[in-house]
Amino acid sequence: MTSFFYLGSEMTKRIIFTLLATLTFNIGFAQMKNDIAALLAAACKVKNSKDITAGKGAKILIAEGSSVLPALSLFFSDTTLTEVNSGCQGRILNKGEIAMIIADRIEMMPYSTLTGIQKLLYGIL
Repeated sequence: MTSFFYLGSEMTKRIIFTLLATLTFNIGFAQMKNDIAALLAAACKVKNSKDITAGKGAKILIAEGSSVLPALSLFFSDTTLTEVNSGCQGRILNKGEIAMIIADRIEMMPYSTLTGIQKLLYGIL
């Protein structure tokens, strides 16, 4: 009688590979999300919205390119207020809006589809 964990079986190898790949991806994505959260927090420390993309955290995220967009998009709905003042809108921006500004620098986004407001952030950058 053969054991289920006999590594000679092709099916067993596929199952183990799939489990390891899934676990590795989930751990990697969680770490990426934590890294992005830290970089986004650093980007939220500027005082003026015109300086968001000039900060160290934002520069690192922008340099990473489109690979960070899925994890960065998780922050779009974050309504945590920051200390970043929008001169264009005359109010304080939240973390989600800052994440959108950074994501837009990586790849242009249709703001009106996301927010319902045409040209939401073009005036501040």
